[in-house]
Amino acid sequence: MLPSSINCDTCSQSYDFPDPANGLYLYAPQYDVKNKTVKDEHLLSIPKQPVWCGTCNAPTFSEDLRSIRDWEHAIALTKMNKSIEYPINTTPLEDKTTAIEELKQLFNIRQKRHPKGHCLFCGGLQYIEFNNPNQQIRHDGCGGKFKFLYSVFSCIYRTSAYRIYSTDGKQIGRLQQHGETEGTFIVNECGYDSPNEKTE
Repeated sequence: MLPSSINCDTCSQSYDFPDPANGLYLYAPQYDVKNKTVKDEHLLSIPKQPVWCGTCNAPTFSEDLRSIRDWEHAIALTKMNKSIEYPINTTPLEDKTTAIEELKQLFNIRQKRHPKGHCLFCGGLQYIEFNNPNQQIRHDGCGGKFKFLYSVFSCIYRTSAYRIYSTDGKQIGRLQQHGETEGTFIVNECGYDSPNEKTE
């Protein structure tokens, strides 16, 4: 589960993350550049992690690519019908093995990439991972430590809330509307915007 905000344990100042909902950040490995469309079945949820991005100057999410060994371990556990939380959460699935195909597609993307993923809100690499034990993020204002806060909620999102990325981690745009062909979406190719833009 990803945090919804961070809070300073000294001065209590808080900063919100962008919406952490699964499925809002999607790889489109078979994006049709000419027609600016993508098939629903070709969209993959991006594994992400909480970071403080120096370019955005805010808490955001980056791709969470991790080591090849972590991926191989996750696939092995899934084949044994055991739950994993990374790179996708299979806990709600009764038959965990149904996630194998998605895992293989994500693993194929990972194998072609450098282990440091891009910030999903600016495309940059200038960030600090909150979960890295070798890096301690402190509040500039008072030197306090940050703690995660979590929110449990459900929400229906408009189509344009879904961000689409190439397999090299760069944003292509956002889903715009359903295409004329069943099971396809038209993509509005656009640049990055504020990490705290409302997505509901």
